Amino acid sequence: MKGNNLSLALNRIKFDCAEWNDQAKQFFSQEILSRQEQAHSFKEKIRYFVSVFIFPNFKRKKQIYFFQGTRHSHYFNNFDKSSIIIIGSREEREFAKKNGYDFVSSLPIISAVKAYVYRDSKLLINMVFSRWKNRLRNIDSIVFFIYEDTQPLGTFLNYLSKECSENSNAICIQHGFYAKYNDPIRIEGQNTEFNFVINESQAKLIKPDLSKTSIIGLPYSLRAKKRHKPKTVILVGVGGVYYDNQVFENSIVHFQKIYSIISQNFDLNIIYRPHPNERQFPSVMKRLKETFRVIDNLEIIERLNSPSSIFIGVASSVLYQAETAGHSVACFHSDPRQQALLSPEAGVLDLPGFENLTHWIESVMGEPNTEEINMPDDGDQLKIFAKAMEDFYIAIRK
Repeated sequence: MKGNNLSLALNRIKFDCAEWNDQAKQFFSQEILSRQEQAHSFKEKIRYFVSVFIFPNFKRKKQIYFFQGTRHSHYFNNFDKSSIIIIGSREEREFAKKNGYDFVSSLPIISAVKAYVYRDSKLLINMVFSRWKNRLRNIDSIVFFIYEDTQPLGTFLNYLSKECSENSNAICIQHGFYAKYNDPIRIEGQNTEFNFVINESQAKLIKPDLSKTSIIGLPYSLRAKKRHKPKTVILVGVGGVYYDNQVFENSIVHFQKIYSIISQNFDLNIIYRPHPNERQFPSVMKRLKETFRVIDNLEIIERLNSPSSIFIGVASSVLYQAETAGHSVACFHSDPRQQALLSPEAGVLDLPGFENLTHWIESVMGEPNTEEINMPDDGDQLKIFAKAMEDFYIAIRK
């Protein structure tokens, strides 16, 4: 039976966001501090005021599939276009307009949650939650596809789905960060009833009993172009500059050591691939270019579908994706609080001196690399997603 307690739902939103912030401080201290400062900024107060006058509009639809952003736009093809509504900001609005989808602004939701979590102001979130709930009351079928049930927007949508009606549910589609935390922190999907995940190890990490979980793999085709020996090494940035400067500085030292060992012992092209967070800072990008000379500017799908290479990094979804595509992968665990979830065949490089790096690369270079990876094509991926939706509908009818 769905809940019918507005106050309880709002309290749960606040509690979940505050709990995650407290847990995340040890991993993303700078990011959490920055969020607190932004929540009290003049700019945020303007957003709060504007949000009062923004109302969601669902155009009398009877069935709605809400997507948090466009990260999973590949799966839009599984649904009637008229039934899809994208929730987001300016970028998502432009995508929706260009491609003929309906759009609803996330601004009121995010502003409302921030005001409640950081300033203990309940007025806006009460207003926004009630507006959504009232306008969804007469919708026959509602599914929220979210990808971050630890963040303000995803947390709000998750509890909204629990309060709307018997015909409203939320599904968290995992977006690929592939790490096991050794210190307590709630990961994406653990508060959402249904999860669509990449593979079984990720499913067990989220919900060990695998209840209400469907494995859908990756939403795109990945296949490294095979050749006998790799010619390129990709150093995968960690993005710590956005969360923790010390993590970032440590990673640069490690990557410099790796760069030195490889350049002295092998005739390989070495490319540094910045994390998206690192690209936000011109000064950081300038430093990376000066340190590593060659910066990877290919889109991730293009890079992963390029000739077979060696990928080296930490707990990154790029490493998992590269291994899935058939590239050679190695990781180093410089942060004892988390570790990469890769196959037993992946290399694990020793710290602090990377004494086993040369031997590992020699083993990779000495192995014939001609086996093709059997990855599903786009049509197969849509069929897998459709099967997951069938299982979802069976589960909610029980």
